[in-house]
Amino acid sequence: MAVRILIIEDNEVARGSLTSALQNEGFDVTAVGLGTEGLVKARQIKPDLILLDLMLPDIDGYDLLKKMTVKDKSKRNKIVVLTNMSDQNTIAKIIKAGGRKYLVKSDYSLKEIVDKIKEFLKEKK
Repeated sequence: MAVRILIIEDNEVARGSLTSALQNEGFDVTAVGLGTEGLVKARQIKPDLILLDLMLPDIDGYDLLKKMTVKDKSKRNKIVVLTNMSDQNTIAKIIKAGGRKYLVKSDYSLKEIVDKIKEFLKEKK
């Protein structure tokens, strides 16, 4: 059974590119553009990994991260935050909200992001 990944990313181009790249690697990918939609999808499909953008139009990414990790502490290991913010305040807020892993999108190519996700999934087995 393929690993299920949920992408919550409001940027349509980034969402589409990441979806295609991960599907090409054999992952079962569901992608949404709104945080509220992502919360519903996460409950429905129970993904093995969630890729969460912090800057969403309908809900604060930190609040969404908290909602996803509060009820189920094991979800902390299932969420990778994707952001373009790398300041210490942002990192501290990610950790406080329950995030354990984050990637600064602008620091990596699409292929490198996919490789990092694959590494992360191997660590979690």
